Amino acid sequence: MTEAHEDIRALNAEVLAVSVNDLLDAVTVVQEWQVTFPVLYDTSTEVTQSYQVYNLLDDDLAAPSVFIIDTEGTIRWKYIGDRAGDRPELSTIKEQLAGLQSVEMVTTPEPAATPTPDVVVGTDVGDLAPGFTLPSTAGMDQSLESYRGEKNVVLAFYRAFW
Repeated sequence: MTEAHEDIRALNAEVLAVSVNDLLDAVTVVQEWQVTFPVLYDTSTEVTQSYQVYNLLDDDLAAPSVFIIDTEGTIRWKYIGDRAGDRPELSTIKEQLAGLQSVEMVTTPEPAATPTPDVVVGTDVGDLAPGFTLPSTAGMDQSLESYRGEKNVVLAFYRAFW
């Protein structure tokens, strides 16, 4: 993901990586892999569980997974790995983001401030993504909501290695 970060940013998106590891493990990953995007840690596993990717491989970690969330907070694409090293191709992620770019050019609806009764919060494509605020390795909290109306988000759950 690191090598594609600039391409992803050029597609009006930001990568947010989430790990259930503690701060020290997350910082180690950032340093070793020279990660340029926010790395968040979810030691309580609350966020990882809300996205339904916790312990899918029976190892008390997040399954490697990626969710693309549009500027309205809606999940537009997802990939959930079925083994530790299973990740989508970076080209596939960029293609999905490029598809969102063309849709956004046609219409730019106002972002939804709060879910309305007919909006489902969940983890399926088309659902409003579960919101969260998590601490980052940069020492400040990051929230999904801070990107709403501004940027698409590539939310990547990882396993203390990149």
